[in-house]
Amino acid sequence: MPVSCCVAWLQRNRQHASVQPIQYAVLVTVPLTIVSAWAFQHATHQARWESLLATFGLALSAFARKTLWPGAPVDGPQRPLPHRSLTRRVIAGAAVLLIVRQTMEMAVVLAAAVALRSWSATAAIIGGLATAAIAAYVWMFVSRHISDRALTSATRGFTRSPRTRYVLRPVCRGLRELTVLHENVECPSLSPSNRLIAFKKKVGDLSTWRLYVQAATTMKEWAVGAEMRSFDDQIEWLDDGHVLYAMSRSSQSPISDVWVAPVDGTSAARVFLPEAESPIIVRPTM
Repeated sequence: MPVSCCVAWLQRNRQHASVQPIQYAVLVTVPLTIVSAWAFQHATHQARWESLLATFGLALSAFARKTLWPGAPVDGPQRPLPHRSLTRRVIAGAAVLLIVRQTMEMAVVLAAAVALRSWSATAAIIGGLATAAIAAYVWMFVSRHISDRALTSATRGFTRSPRTRYVLRPVCRGLRELTVLHENVECPSLSPSNRLIAFKKKVGDLSTWRLYVQAATTMKEWAVGAEMRSFDDQIEWLDDGHVLYAMSRSSQSPISDVWVAPVDGTSAARVFLPEAESPIIVRPTM
């Protein structure tokens, strides 16, 4: 969708020379997705690579937006691009990076679903990809038939709207439904006893992620007092009373440690495993 919105905007502004690099970039992403998915699947620090790709993508997108958006009249003559060759390369690079970053993760998840013979998960992933492709195609068609003001408003809304995260409860009997359980939370993890749910929650200025726990039956939640720092990692349960998560040593350090914290706040959090991240506990199956 970000790429289709960009193409629609460029076409309306008659910047067709900038559309061509994006079209080539879309073709390049097909072989790049295969290579990057294999490399990502075998990477030892996947979270670090995700963060690095996201940072580069954000920087390239910001440069492209700053170059294309200001003063671009949708009803006037085409505005010449400064440093045309460089700008078009940046636009193409941003398109490749944005697409490949998403498709490589989808390819890894799809391969895992097929390997596990989870056909419902496979169908869901393929259905999601098809829906995204259809939505992008529909927007490209609709954008040609709406007013300049509507296109500008829609594009601005797409690029600036804040995203809210939800915890959902699926109902798969009969009619499939999704019930919103919680807003502004991510990465829920169910305790081994199925009584508690740990997750990270956006608090304050919505740029801080705090560790929270919620009772599965009463839906009562509380912040884990043993960990007051902001973090960004998938939470894992060590046992019914302790959770594991990765914490960077500093905002400038690429090194993370796995910490353990009691969910009842009876003791302080401590380093569980140095120089590690994204822990997973393998439990015996009965």
